[in-house]
Amino acid sequence: MGKNSEELEALNRFAQSLVQDTSKQVSRIIVTGYSSPDGPRALNDRLAKARMQNFLNYVNGKYDFSKRFDVKSNWVAEDWEGCRMAVEHAPVPDKQQVLAIINGNDTPDQKEYRLKQMPAAWEYMKVHILPPLRRAEVEVQYGSGTVFEQRIMIERPRCEPVEQSCQTPCDPCDLIVDENITGIIVEMPEE
Repeated sequence: MGKNSEELEALNRFAQSLVQDTSKQVSRIIVTGYSSPDGPRALNDRLAKARMQNFLNYVNGKYDFSKRFDVKSNWVAEDWEGCRMAVEHAPVPDKQQVLAIINGNDTPDQKEYRLKQMPAAWEYMKVHILPPLRRAEVEVQYGSGTVFEQRIMIERPRCEPVEQSCQTPCDPCDLIVDENITGIIVEMPEE
């Protein structure tokens, strides 16, 4: 539970930042549930779909994701691609033979059967490779080219002439006012 609680805390921080930070223009959120490629395909399909749905239920219940954002969802019943990538980067016994099976043209059931015939490799995979493949992932797509501006309206300053003791005529208050639709910008010359 330790690692799950850390991941849940990270998810909550991330979700809160999406909801609270108006400068982030979220165009779409994609939630995908995954299942490892061991066991019956029908069961893996249900598990992957359930992971996706449980994730959506959580973020919708806590943050109203589906009401705030365009949310798409899908699931991958047997993540052979993730399995291949994990095996490539791990010290799996008989790694090349394992990769040949994963990359081969066998059906998923045949691949699993052949991998189980390699006890050391299969045991390593059961402990180190397959559990992380059972997951839900969220992809956030952001809009592009949007600039966030915040402006504060201030009253137009009053310009009152001030007696000056200079020899040359001066602007009444040394103030330049530039007005536009969204407000005014005041520039004051440096002395």
